[in-house]
Amino acid sequence: MDEETISQRVEEVVEGVKELANPSYNYEDIFQGLVKFFIEDDWALIKIEGEPILCLTYQGKNCRWNCYAKVYSKQQIVFYSIYPTLVPANKLLLVAEFINRAYKLVIGNFKLDFELREFRYKISFDVSVAIPPVVLINNFVYTNITTMDEFLRGSYLLPQYATDQIEYMPDYTESYSLIYEGITVTDVIEKADKI
Repeated sequence: MDEETISQRVEEVVEGVKELANPSYNYEDIFQGLVKFFIEDDWALIKIEGEPILCLTYQGKNCRWNCYAKVYSKQQIVFYSIYPTLVPANKLLLVAEFINRAYKLVIGNFKLDFELREFRYKISFDVSVAIPPVVLINNFVYTNITTMDEFLRGSYLLPQYATDQIEYMPDYTESYSLIYEGITVTDVIEKADKI
């Protein structure tokens, strides 16, 4: 990183801290800060009328999926990545075990709704009473989609089916992802009877 880039990043962080110190922002300001971020970052978005919710779609390296951003209160923003298909009813327990074994995530967590058969990754952060700075929103959103994309690629795998070869990804600091040879979440859903 060159000096100009470092200087620009420091200025962004300083501006973010100044924004956090300003007590005059309200609930709507936080939501508008999210909208502004996604527009400036070239995301197509749909606002849910009367609700502080944005619907988005993301094309990762491994597939395309829906995302939702929601301001729950003045204190919390939540971002969800939704697995692109419903989990077949006969695979729910396997997927539940699969996501529970991804317990070393530093930020966020996987969820599985047994009734809706929906699988998602959720990340949230508290923003107090200020518009969250762009740097925080950027890190928040991209940690979520990177984690989901890595999970879909197969970075989070069933240890019981894996070999003893474990490789740590030291450059991926948002989560401690373990790569085991062999089984991906797609394999668990589609090929569980053959594993």
